[in-house]
Amino acid sequence: TLRHIGALRIAHGALMRNNDMKSLKMPGTNLTSEQTFFLAYAQTQCYQRQPLLQLLRTQLGSYDEGTALNAALIHMPEFAKAFECEARKNQCFD
Repeated sequence: TLRHIGALRIAHGALMRNNDMKSLKMPGTNLTSEQTFFLAYAQTQCYQRQPLLQLLRTQLGSYDEGTALNAALIHMPEFAKAFECEARKNQCFD
């Protein structure tokens, strides 16, 4: 989870340093570039797995991508701000 959060923060920071990207709306949507960034990241973490394969992976010490994705986004106040939702009060990282 920490590597997901770290990588996401580095990539998000790079995006937000570019002033041209901050106010850009993605064509064909009402999404900001920041919202599109988080949605694109989420799509990279979505996999269709068979339940038996996932059970085997979990037993080998690798938890599913959905859990990693949700844990990373929960701990990113930038995500809550981008989608104008309430930040979680019990987050571990700022």
